[in-house]
Amino acid sequence: MKLNKFTHQYPISKTLRFELKPVGETADYIEDFKSQYLKDIVIQDQQRAEDYESIKVIIDEYHRHYIEEKLSEPFDKKTGELFISGDEFENAFSYYQRFRENSKDEKARKEWIEVQNSLRKSLVKVFSDRKKRLFQKELITKELPSWLKEKGEWEDKKNVVENFNRFTTYFTGFNENRENMYSHEEQSTAISFRLMNENLPKYFNNCIQYHKAIESYDGLSFTVNPDLLNEMGVSILSEIFQPSYYIQLFTQSGIDKFTELLGGFTKENGEKVQGLNETINLFRQQKAIKAKAFPNFISLYKQILSDRETSSFIPDQFENDNDLLKSLGKFIKEMVKEDGLFKKLEDSIKLITDADLHRTFIKNGVEITKISQSIFGNYSILKSAIYHHAESVLYPDPISGKISEALKEKRIKYVNKQVVFSIAELETILSNYASQMTDDNPDKEIIAQCENSEHPIRTYFLNAIENVKNDKDIEFGKAIENVLPLISLENLNKGKDGQAQTHKIQKMLDAFLAVTHAVKPLHLVKGRKPIDIPDMDMGFYAEFSKAFENFEQLVITLYNKTRNHLTKKTFSTDKIKINFENPTLLDGWDANKEKDNSGVLFEKDGNYYLGIMHPKHKNIFNYIKGINDIESEKRSLSKDELFNKIVDGESEHYQKIVYKLLPGVNKMLPKVFFSGRRIDFFAPSTEVLKIRNSASHSKNGSPQKGFEKEDFNLKDCHTIIDFFKKSIEKHPEWKEFEFEFSPTSSYEDLSGFYREVEHQGYKMDFHPIKKSYIDQCIEEGKLFLFQIYNKDFSPYSKGKPNLHTLYWKALFDTENLKDVVAKLNGQAEIFYRKHSIKKDERTIHRANKSLQNKNENNPKKTSLFEYDIIKDRRYTVDKFQFHVPITLNFKMEKMTQFAHNEKVNQMIVKSENTHVIGIDRGERHLLYYSVINPKGHIVEQGTLNTISTDKGYEVDYQQKLDSKEKARDTARKSWTTVENIKELKAGYLSHVIHKIAFLIEKYNAIVCLEDLNFGFKRGRFKVEKQVYQKFEKALIDKLNYLVFKDAKPNEPGHVLNAFQLTAPFDSFKKLGKQTGLLYYVQASYTSKIDPVSGFINFLYPKYESLLKSKIFFESMDGIRYNADKDYFEFSFDYRKMTPNRNLEGYQTKWTACTFGEKRFKNIRNAHGNWESVEVNVTEALKKILKNEDVDFKSGHDLRFEISKVKSTKFYKKLFKLLQITLSLRHSKTGTDEDFILSPIVDENGKFFDSRNATKAQPMDADGNGAYHIALKGLWNLEQIRNWDGESRLNLAMKNVDWFSFAYQKPFKK
Repeated sequence: MKLNKFTHQYPISKTLRFELKPVGETADYIEDFKSQYLKDIVIQDQQRAEDYESIKVIIDEYHRHYIEEKLSEPFDKKTGELFISGDEFENAFSYYQRFRENSKDEKARKEWIEVQNSLRKSLVKVFSDRKKRLFQKELITKELPSWLKEKGEWEDKKNVVENFNRFTTYFTGFNENRENMYSHEEQSTAISFRLMNENLPKYFNNCIQYHKAIESYDGLSFTVNPDLLNEMGVSILSEIFQPSYYIQLFTQSGIDKFTELLGGFTKENGEKVQGLNETINLFRQQKAIKAKAFPNFISLYKQILSDRETSSFIPDQFENDNDLLKSLGKFIKEMVKEDGLFKKLEDSIKLITDADLHRTFIKNGVEITKISQSIFGNYSILKSAIYHHAESVLYPDPISGKISEALKEKRIKYVNKQVVFSIAELETILSNYASQMTDDNPDKEIIAQCENSEHPIRTYFLNAIENVKNDKDIEFGKAIENVLPLISLENLNKGKDGQAQTHKIQKMLDAFLAVTHAVKPLHLVKGRKPIDIPDMDMGFYAEFSKAFENFEQLVITLYNKTRNHLTKKTFSTDKIKINFENPTLLDGWDANKEKDNSGVLFEKDGNYYLGIMHPKHKNIFNYIKGINDIESEKRSLSKDELFNKIVDGESEHYQKIVYKLLPGVNKMLPKVFFSGRRIDFFAPSTEVLKIRNSASHSKNGSPQKGFEKEDFNLKDCHTIIDFFKKSIEKHPEWKEFEFEFSPTSSYEDLSGFYREVEHQGYKMDFHPIKKSYIDQCIEEGKLFLFQIYNKDFSPYSKGKPNLHTLYWKALFDTENLKDVVAKLNGQAEIFYRKHSIKKDERTIHRANKSLQNKNENNPKKTSLFEYDIIKDRRYTVDKFQFHVPITLNFKMEKMTQFAHNEKVNQMIVKSENTHVIGIDRGERHLLYYSVINPKGHIVEQGTLNTISTDKGYEVDYQQKLDSKEKARDTARKSWTTVENIKELKAGYLSHVIHKIAFLIEKYNAIVCLEDLNFGFKRGRFKVEKQVYQKFEKALIDKLNYLVFKDAKPNEPGHVLNAFQLTAPFDSFKKLGKQTGLLYYVQASYTSKIDPVSGFINFLYPKYESLLKSKIFFESMDGIRYNADKDYFEFSFDYRKMTPNRNLEGYQTKWTACTFGEKRFKNIRNAHGNWESVEVNVTEALKKILKNEDVDFKSGHDLRFEISKVKSTKFYKKLFKLLQITLSLRHSKTGTDEDFILSPIVDENGKFFDSRNATKAQPMDADGNGAYHIALKGLWNLEQIRNWDGESRLNLAMKNVDWFSFAYQKPFKK
């Protein structure tokens, strides 16, 4: 491939980040600055940052008011029609009843889901005016003041609100978040979801429960406070339990009244009013009725944004230790009081004694394994029992004995995909599993020894909280007692005493968290969404759900905020935006807009400066003449006089950067040339005006008011273009751009002309401004000057500049300005970060004292510095920061991912020597790479654990990351400060990406990566998915605009001529199988595959039963001992052993040999940790065969004799040894030993062993994965070369394609 063809492909935006050093200020802290105005500005914006938190609370209050207002009257005020009616809920109720009667009926479920979808869409129509009232500047300037005045709160909150009158853009991100509340989508943060997916099923169940109770129980009478009924808008109770009434329960006030109806309330005079549930409780006691027969009504969730009372005493974050200790005190009181949350949870769990276990459910997933461990001391028993049930009862083997893939999929789906299991179902499954076990199965004895083996799961939950309280490690009661003395303190101690106090707090909160975890499997919520099970036992869930939610919400909230406070870093990265009293600060750089946006840029002696003009002195650089000049403007000096005073005239000067931009060309040209103020100056002809009025010059444009649109006419289009050209020549500023236009006749429409104007309507000039004038302006407080700074601008800077520096300097490079590639954009921002490490808390390594170098590979073991080294120095001083957006490849047209990919693929079609780089997430390596040529030979491979530095030594990032992660894990567990690992990971990824970019250029290669969108999991990776995805994103970003710092001007790879080897990035979901020369392949069947023969283990031998074992080994083609070679041979045909697997084009007959003295099997030791045991399979087979008197030495087929064996232990060992033989990959835990050993002899009579591999073969197991990922890249190249260039290119490799390709190896021919 000719990579130099992939420069200047599409525009790309970046944000550059620099420090700002105030010129003339040397102090470290803002309070010591000389400029009072600068200090005032920071104080002002600090106050605005604090007010931002306050006004968000006010805005949320207004949202609650708006929600209440709109949901109280859900009708169109113009037409009077209801957006959602009671009849719709009557109809919905019938669908819900149908679903409730048979929740496993897929049709009924889908119909109910459709009803909920429809109701959500209808509901959100009531919020049709939300944009105007909630998400525009009028919210701050009109809506909030008016509302607060009505409430009588304006005077108290006036200053906070008015502080944002001119700064409404602060709320962009906040508004985007709040907009989600008004969505009709099925998301837990939406009002419509809360009402239609969470509360509606609860309400419908209450309706059913009410009418059933009235019909079933004579003598039942509900006495309801008439005032409450009146407030709820009904005269009799039964009206509340009609589906059409649900509209009244949309609002928080309606929900509150309903909660009072169910739970009762206390009047102002202290009189207690009985609720419906209290009536039910008393009736049950009198009639001896169990809760499962007559359950309580269930409360509704509060409306979105309505605060939960249980955690209202916990602030958003603790500002100090005292805030934390006060909250801990309130938490303990809330938990341990007589009717507290802990007691309510305990009481609700006890209801499981009488619950209908067929209608009481446990979530599937990790909860099942945890319960299994808690009950049996073994994680797998419950899962094994469930799979046994699927295999023996639900989806048994067919009579033919041939198990199809579809049958296997059904079993797996039941085991893994079923959302919940009832307790009764699980206990029956467990009982059947135990009864059908053979006596030598260790699980049978474990189950038999379980307490209350008839109902082990119910018993577990009944005792769950008590077990936590009695756990000697948790010490529940003592943990609370140890914290009680702390809550009266002002602050926690420092040092070891402080760590001991932290440990006590952690231990108490861990104890409460253990209670949460113990009973959480019963809580039917998954991913913050309720699991829709209409037939649940409401006698249990009505109480448990409410008690658990309140308990968990308080525990989790306090736990997280306490941990965050106690483990927070010694420094803070928090920063505030600085506005200099100007809401449009640095919105643009155009010379005409300098006064509006206050910003000016300068260059002097290779350094760059940002000037901010004082709001009262915005004319200090207003010397440039233009069409916008206003003659009547009051000025102390004319423009000519100011020009003569400040421009040039002395040797020392700043170069003022005069920026000119013609923005939004398609709107700007008509706006300026047809403006009423300037129409006489530009003098459009009658014909031009006629064309413009009818819009006949534009294909999609709109006519002027009062005129009708005429069809597009190319001649009219050219007439308008000629008028625009002449007008540009007249314009006093725009003519300075010196446009060079194409002949008018060449334009097919206006867009081509507009594009030329836009590309040429950008210009920078440099005017020399006297240094003395700049100094004077600074001295008089008219100008605030900051040096734009990073380490590359330091006089002591060494080495290559970073990319941000290269991009910044390129903006002003004369070569760039001749034909613009890098363009400076507006919307820049200034931030201020206050120091977070105090002067007396700094860690300082003093000057001229030797310092131990961290890297052991550095030949220089110590370093000596002539200056003090301060740990985290950047956080010990106040800092200003500068974020500025730019566009690279400014003149290029936008390009779609499809277009870029197609260009790469077309190039590949023409290329004959394209190499492939395979990148594997290793189990023993962070990342491993393998570069292969078109013949499939490895030309370079290696680990990316270690990275070579510019100084010639290597850095072992695997060791550094492991060490850092262990320290972080220890810190997390002990609640000490967690060290930052982000920068280390970022540094590692930066080096890796640089290496890969180098390999791409060196070999003209494409890159193949693991497709993370494919749900394949392959073991314990050194790099977790999240970090690997960051690596992928960073690699895409790097290749979006690949710069080689050594490249010379005009060479590919130079900052103004960068490679663009990946397509524009949108999201991983939209990435597909390719972005430029990065290809995504499934990592399945890449690690455990023989690179020589292509053998893959599809047998997956596993002991299931004596009968199945005999059938399995009888189905083989032969089992023999080869005395000459001293190994056993297992011959088999996949067509017989795995008849349902599609292996077209793949060899099906294989002979697996037990060659080799050393393999490993992994087992869990007594502590539950994995450890490796060395196995000589051949010798182990000899031993078990001898024990069963099987004569193997003669070399005859052993299948018949093996089939006579009746010992289950024999078959289990035989299966295990066959598993080890076929596994290919062998790793010894805790060591670097990790190799591929193939059981298949090749055509040269050898077995592939990665420990003896040649340089052209994979050198270890992770290398094998990288090599086969690269081979999948060769398959991609084959598809591309066979592509017709017109149809859609399909790079989705099927497994059968891969098996055939890996075995036949067509690339070698």
